[in-house]
Amino acid sequence: MPSTGDKGQKYGRYAVRFKADPIDGYKMAWLLWPDSAKWPRDGEIDFPERNLDTTVVNGFVHHQGARTGSDQASASADYDSGAWHTAVIEWSPNLVVFTLDGAEIGRISERIPRTPMHWVLQTETMLTAKRLPTSAAGNVQIDWVSVWKYDPTAVAPPASNGSPATAVTASPSAPTSPTGVRYRVIRS
Repeated sequence: MPSTGDKGQKYGRYAVRFKADPIDGYKMAWLLWPDSAKWPRDGEIDFPERNLDTTVVNGFVHHQGARTGSDQASASADYDSGAWHTAVIEWSPNLVVFTLDGAEIGRISERIPRTPMHWVLQTETMLTAKRLPTSAAGNVQIDWVSVWKYDPTAVAPPASNGSPATAVTASPSAPTSPTGVRYRVIRS
């Protein structure tokens, strides 16, 4: 990613194609973490986040100006661990949109982080795991990742006739509405 004084950028589009086996005792929390490392004050954006032994995937926006980690908004959707998935975070001023396999699962517009962040694909033991099962085994496979830089001067496509998803949990079967934001592909 282009440098903003550390590792990240302010706003952008982040996409990953992946498959994660159901693995007891492990989780994934793929996130945008503030370059300032001032958490929770500068926020955090997590998607996809899930315990690998569950059938639900979550997206979280930890709010700008938060004083606790629980100061957040979230979205969730059903998840099939037997399939490949494409997860997308679209982060622009005053809006974060989570998309799974082309379906919008959440649109959050309050207290969006506004400081540079870097993308972390973090897979780890579950925070609540007391002792990992000795039989725990599996794979998290990544086919590709892609990052776009936010471009406020780009011409946005016209809005669709559909109504936007709610700011909290939304059905993953609803088609994705354009966010009205354009991005430029980063090539290095």
